Amino acid sequence: MCLIKLSSWFCRTQPIGHDQLGLVSHPERVFLYSEQHSTPRAKQDVASHLAHEFAQHWFSDLENPALYWLHYGLSNYLAGFAVDNVEPSWRHHELSMLWQAFDVLFEDSRASAQPVSLAHGAHPTDIQAHHKSALIFRMLHSLIGTQVFVNAMRLYLRRSRKGFSNQTLLWTALQEESDRHMSLRQDVQVSQLMDSWTLQPGYPLIRVVRDYAANQVTVTQERFLRNPGGGNGRRQQCWWVPLTFTSAGRGSFASTLPSEWLTCRTHQTARALVLTEVAQPEEWVVFNLRVSTPCRVTYDDRNWRLIGKALAGKNASSIDRFTRAQLIGDVLSLAGAGVVTYDLALDFLGHLRQENEFIVWQAAARSLEWLYRTLRNTPIFSVVKSFMRGVLQTKFDELFEPKTRAAATAKSTDLKGIILTLSCQTDLGSCSNMALKEFAAVTLEANSIPVDQRETIYCTAIQFGTEADWTLLRRLYKRSNVAEERRIILGALACSRENWALEKLLGLAFGSPYMPKEDVYLIFSAVAQNPLGFALAKRYLIDNIKAINKFYENSMDELAQLITVLMDEISTEEELDSLRRFMKRDLKDLPGIEASSRRILEVGRDKIAWHKTQYVQVVSAVCNITGSIEPQCIF
Repeated sequence: MCLIKLSSWFCRTQPIGHDQLGLVSHPERVFLYSEQHSTPRAKQDVASHLAHEFAQHWFSDLENPALYWLHYGLSNYLAGFAVDNVEPSWRHHELSMLWQAFDVLFEDSRASAQPVSLAHGAHPTDIQAHHKSALIFRMLHSLIGTQVFVNAMRLYLRRSRKGFSNQTLLWTALQEESDRHMSLRQDVQVSQLMDSWTLQPGYPLIRVVRDYAANQVTVTQERFLRNPGGGNGRRQQCWWVPLTFTSAGRGSFASTLPSEWLTCRTHQTARALVLTEVAQPEEWVVFNLRVSTPCRVTYDDRNWRLIGKALAGKNASSIDRFTRAQLIGDVLSLAGAGVVTYDLALDFLGHLRQENEFIVWQAAARSLEWLYRTLRNTPIFSVVKSFMRGVLQTKFDELFEPKTRAAATAKSTDLKGIILTLSCQTDLGSCSNMALKEFAAVTLEANSIPVDQRETIYCTAIQFGTEADWTLLRRLYKRSNVAEERRIILGALACSRENWALEKLLGLAFGSPYMPKEDVYLIFSAVAQNPLGFALAKRYLIDNIKAINKFYENSMDELAQLITVLMDEISTEEELDSLRRFMKRDLKDLPGIEASSRRILEVGRDKIAWHKTQYVQVVSAVCNITGSIEPQCIF
């Protein structure tokens, strides 16, 4: 039914005069869905993938490698409208754009990030560029309006039928329609705006500094880098940035039309913008409403405190959920880059105790995942987990304790899933006990665990369970014929704390000719990210590199993904040097090794730089906020 509805929607909205050509093919995982064994999220993913393929037909005649970033970004963005038309209750488009924004802001903060216009293929970095391209079109759409945007798309496709197409042709169509409807400020040209976002790497950090005595706000921009000392991103950069903002007094988050612009003139230093009468001194101010622009935003200390006070109060929902999600994502990322303190970041995490919106928790989980991996093998990790248990305990009890579970049935299943995952990750006792109890009732014939909770419950049960539990889950894997269920089980099997189990999984991954390569990567990643599995995964890769190289048919891109997983786990120069020597010795003859090595090594250098500059800040912040007397908190 979903496929029929999607096909019908695209047929009704097909741009005039453009032919659909081509054969659509799909991997099993992104096409097949099982009501009994697939999660609700998987159903949305299937619809989204199909919608993207249909949308791509609009540009199939125009394809050339130089325009992949443009057309894949447009297809990505437009597909969301089709999914919303099929199932409006999912609110898929706005949520998927938000998740893509968080992913892009994370990955594009590296010094080695490339402009989206250089993405010419299917490399993982190119796919990330396609997501960024979609976000840029979302930003433009919010500026010029739907009528102008759709008319410009149709005009572009009609003019492209002659076989010639490039971004200038699209910018021209958008400019003509914008001029006709006067939808952009006169000094804002589409080509200048879009080129500033597509022809240079990275994205801006917007600094908002208030003068409370003069009732003024100064807004500046600079490139955001997760490792400011990374080296490659030091040259001056600027973007055309539409500024949307509101305050406690205004209280409106609906409009994404810009009130002002940060401009960017060629060969000129970006100028500061001074705004007046934005808010009263006792009121908070927030910028970038509904995450309409892919950027980070930071504020002066007093405004951060005003926002924190609002989030801690009874009317925290007066700040809309998208902004709350952006605030928690921004503050954790800014702390990681040294822009704000971890004292501030942990204070904002504490406000999650009364948070009921899934997207806010998901934004926090996205940043916490990186922080947990970075701290996993450090002495302070136990104190960080203790702090998070204090944040999560009340919410977990509200959603999962028998006495309150009935009252929580109206809560989002997504919210329950993310709270369960975070609680078990931090070793919350009640979560671990529930997981073990639920898994104990599982047999080969019966499984009453909710599908969307199985990933966490399986993993926790394997982590704290017995060999018999691991064997049972392995047998469930063999009996399953649903791709998503099999992937959930493979990831859970790698949660074991037994070396024999992890070694057996690695052998299964690379020893089976029928194992999908994406499942091989899943197993290797899960084992490497297991605190006890990193050394095993590293040794397995080094000892078997010839066979693995043959398995991947000398594909440097696929090997690079495996090495990057290992690099993302390191914290010392010695570990970095070990992987550098391995690449230089065993991969020197592979095509593309030099470029891949630079990207991989940057991941390790960024991790080491964080440990040198920010680890002490985390120790100080978490010890202060918890009052812990653990040895690692005594200086």
